[in-house]
Amino acid sequence: MKISQKLISGILGMATLSVMIGAINTHQQLKIAKYIAQQEAEEVAGLLGYFVSHEFEYHEMRSPCLSVIVSASVFQPITA
Repeated sequence: MKISQKLISGILGMATLSVMIGAINTHQQLKIAKYIAQQEAEEVAGLLGYFVSHEFEYHEMRSPCLSVIVSASVFQPITA
């Protein structure tokens, strides 16, 4: 095998290895990004639920009419 062939095969081997490492890195980053996006969405949903529930309680204390309507419609036990 000539030296030029050895050099070319070595360069091609390094290029192939670089492509493989890049593909693995891209796949890992995609998995991490999906996980982080899901965690962030859950955190935002929790905060929205917290603020909505506290806003509802605030309005419930200020308007007795609303609390009567809500307690009469939402919190009635279902009888079958």
